[in-house]
Amino acid sequence: MGSMDRNLDKPMPANPAPSPPASAARASVVPEEWPRLSSRIETQNRVFRLRHDLSVSPRTGQAHEFVVLEAGDWVSVVALTGDGRLVGIHQYRHGSGEVTLEIPGGLVEPGSSPLQAAQEELRQETGYGGGRWRKLGELNAAPALFSNHLHVFLAEDVKLLGGQELDEAEDITVELLDRDEITRRVLAGEITHAQVVGSLYLWELAGRGEVHRTWRNEPPERGRESGEQSK
Repeated sequence: MGSMDRNLDKPMPANPAPSPPASAARASVVPEEWPRLSSRIETQNRVFRLRHDLSVSPRTGQAHEFVVLEAGDWVSVVALTGDGRLVGIHQYRHGSGEVTLEIPGGLVEPGSSPLQAAQEELRQETGYGGGRWRKLGELNAAPALFSNHLHVFLAEDVKLLGGQELDEAEDITVELLDRDEITRRVLAGEITHAQVVGSLYLWELAGRGEVHRTWRNEPPERGRESGEQSK
């Protein structure tokens, strides 16, 4: 995704610094962080705050303005029943204007931990709960624009505890997916939500033993991000 910026220095220099050749770029270190000169909030609503940052390019020394959406962290849940089926959901998405096939998830409300939010979203959206829980990792949902993170959890041996507890703005149906059809439905374009596909990939890596709770280089506090939920 391209950056949303505009050059604030006018006029442009006659001979801007050229980009290094591709071969040199591959051999060089990663780019430096951009120093932020200022930030201002333009507007906010219940979902996000629209922030304007003025930051300086370490390569050219020029200042650019960037748009950032500040939002609370999100959670997603790879929930598996006792017979190994994935708890999926269908819901209408107003941004894309279509019904999508996803996994349960939502916003981490103030005062709630990611684990608590994940357990509540699963229970409210699907009626499933309980089981054994552990965190698979964190993803940057859309780092070009959003400042938040997505916390991905695996819940195994969940059980149907009751009916859904949907709010007035939700309309969700549940579908249990066999493991062998998940990849097929991703490749067929039936599961297109990027955060869902990323969460499923973390689950796949965990199954291959390649996820060892190394997100942010620090393990979670035991009992906060893993454990067994009371049934």
